[in-house]
Amino acid sequence: LVVTNGCRNIDVLHQQATICAFAPNGSKQCMLEAMEVFKLNSFKKTACIRLFYNETLIKELQFQWKQLRLTCVQEDLLFTRNTVQKVIDSKRCAHSGSCVEQKCASINASTILPELEQGNGYPGITRCVESCGGPGCGCFYLSSGCLFYRIFNVPADEKIYKIFKCYQWNENFHVEFTSITGYGQRIKKKVLSLKPTIPFRMDNMMITLNTVTMPPTPELSSTFITDGSEIAIWRHGNSPTLI
Repeated sequence: LVVTNGCRNIDVLHQQATICAFAPNGSKQCMLEAMEVFKLNSFKKTACIRLFYNETLIKELQFQWKQLRLTCVQEDLLFTRNTVQKVIDSKRCAHSGSCVEQKCASINASTILPELEQGNGYPGITRCVESCGGPGCGCFYLSSGCLFYRIFNVPADEKIYKIFKCYQWNENFHVEFTSITGYGQRIKKKVLSLKPTIPFRMDNMMITLNTVTMPPTPELSSTFITDGSEIAIWRHGNSPTLI
């Protein structure tokens, strides 16, 4: 008869079953399977179980909570760069360069103009406003001219930043396992990495982390930014300039 007692003032849910099978030669072989369920947390970090056979201690199992590690499963939102904003402009008289036909009416934010070549290779917006014309403004025609300008962003360095959210957090529970056999004559220690509902087999034991309960942690739903080596919480309300 195997009896299990909890130590370190913890509650242990004990259940045992006898599993028997018949060998090809007709002999009956039985195995005793015991299941122990207990709880660990950041306040009660250590638990132990003692196994007795005919009132004799045969083994003590100790579990010590080390840490709970959460790994982010990323959902990439966008990539951006650290930029410097610049402006380039160009004045054209009527019927000159891009200032023809409908003049500014034909210009939109994504228009690429040869007069603004310096800024065309960078993300930005193109604008046009009517300006003065005639001889007083250096133009032949009396019709109004065009003032083209483009606001664009130039990278300040070579770093690429990624902004992302975590749509899921994978839990990894680290616990130090100690097995003491024969009144301390044999001690075995090992740090186990357990994931919820995934059994971990060691010797003749199966260790399973059933559930992990966490307090509300608003930071886990934050938006993050990283350059590949460092990570920070992105608290800005507006999205950055895309590069």
